[in-house]
Amino acid sequence: MNEGTKPQSNQCVVAIGAMTENRVIGHNNAMPWHLPRDLRHFKELTSGHPVIMGRRTFESMGSKPLPKRRNIIITRTPLTGLETHAELAAALAACAGEDQVFVIGGAQLYQSAFASNLIDRVELTRINKTIAGDTYFPEFESNFTRIAATEANDGEVQLCFETWLRN
Repeated sequence: MNEGTKPQSNQCVVAIGAMTENRVIGHNNAMPWHLPRDLRHFKELTSGHPVIMGRRTFESMGSKPLPKRRNIIITRTPLTGLETHAELAAALAACAGEDQVFVIGGAQLYQSAFASNLIDRVELTRINKTIAGDTYFPEFESNFTRIAATEANDGEVQLCFETWLRN
């Protein structure tokens, strides 16, 4: 399968992430915030489904798989005891038969998935704050339509949980 070729199936590939007003998703290989409400939302959506992530994202989570999810790491160097693939298309092919597969980051993986038109839906938490960072969520909005938005609070931080579908 060529990169950018989506397997023919009813599989929905979902990019899920959180970003600030200035599109920051990370700083120094970590999330520059701790928002329990957003983490609960992420867990609710992804539990029971495969999650695909880049190696640095996996390492930023303490190199521990997320529970109750099939964890797949995109890396050219296999990691002992973990499911790895060298490219996103191969990881998606390995998930044939799954109704939903979540791409959970990082920035390079998101960028590649959007550029290859592999993403069907985006589940995005917008954090109503500007935070310094060095890693950003890619522009995607011109190819998607927002179909739902739910406002929430996490302490004093305003959040908006958004769902976007490919046009």
